[in-house]
Amino acid sequence: MSDIVIIGGGVIGLTCAYEIASLGATVTVVDRQQVGQEASWAGAGMLPPGQCSGPSALRNLAKQSTERWSQLSAELLSQTGLDNGFRQCGALQISLENCETILPEVEAWAAAGVEAERLDSSGLMQYEPMINEQFEIGYRLPTMAQVRNPHHLQALKQACLSLNVKLIEGFDVREFSLVENRIESISDGSTVIHADQFVLASGAWSEQLAGLIKIDLQVEPIRGQIVLMKLPEPIITHIIEDGPRYLVPREDGHVLIGSTEERAGFVKENTEQGIQGLIDFATRVVPKLKSAEIVKAWSGLRPKARRGYPFIGQHDQVENLVIAAGHFRDGLSQSPATAQLICDYLFDRQRPVGTESLAFTEENYGET
Repeated sequence: MSDIVIIGGGVIGLTCAYEIASLGATVTVVDRQQVGQEASWAGAGMLPPGQCSGPSALRNLAKQSTERWSQLSAELLSQTGLDNGFRQCGALQISLENCETILPEVEAWAAAGVEAERLDSSGLMQYEPMINEQFEIGYRLPTMAQVRNPHHLQALKQACLSLNVKLIEGFDVREFSLVENRIESISDGSTVIHADQFVLASGAWSEQLAGLIKIDLQVEPIRGQIVLMKLPEPIITHIIEDGPRYLVPREDGHVLIGSTEERAGFVKENTEQGIQGLIDFATRVVPKLKSAEIVKAWSGLRPKARRGYPFIGQHDQVENLVIAAGHFRDGLSQSPATAQLICDYLFDRQRPVGTESLAFTEENYGET
């Protein structure tokens, strides 16, 4: 028996567990496999300096997460001795095919209060001399940051354990015991776990689990493939982005190249076409990567809410169920503020104005 059970041990679930346990509640996290092994582990660790589109509540969530990341990283380092790799590296935004989007994006970031420096070809090459000189326009986000996903998840796990969070791995939820409009317990077929409140944060599997209690959550898996390349020493220092594709440099000469967006169900594998497309993209952007070693490739399943933005908040039909699901590409970056908002619901704290639009209600759960 715990005060709160969190279903899902990815970056959202573990961050929620950390924040909740820090407030003194007893927390159990259950996961169908080892914690932190799905989309949270597979991502590239990019932390945008906010968000310049989407609902205002989501933009505010992104802003609050940006403001929290430095402090959270310092807390985890202090409590566990583990460095999650948080650093502000900046980003260059370019476009191989849609240059007309660059200026509107610069204006949108400025409207969101985020510094965005418009650049011509010489400006881009001043910041990254190895970038292809064909790019005539782009912009720089100097406050873009990154973390090392596996390192961050390990630090979160250790911090949770230090706060007596119980982690139960290999617990595949098969049944909810629902009495009237409250969940009393969950079961994997052999073990029953009771709690006062439940948090559903199961990433791409959230829709399946919600379906066990007749909730139409509408979250689907979107496969993303990533390639890891290596040079003897770093040749770029900024993250370089072009729409959904990116190059993320590490200080040891590794470069992460991502990412595809594929509707492939729950098939988590790499394809020749997907990997070759990423390599071709990387070498067009930074030609010197043609000499890089291909270290490995992997894929992950991002949880995309069909309505276009995540579900974060109290379910309107099950009074002790709070949902945090459907963050798609932003689960890592938005995890700090998501966890704080979940705490607001669980502990009946005052919530930021407008955030009710993120919760699951009959009025706002469908597609947009």
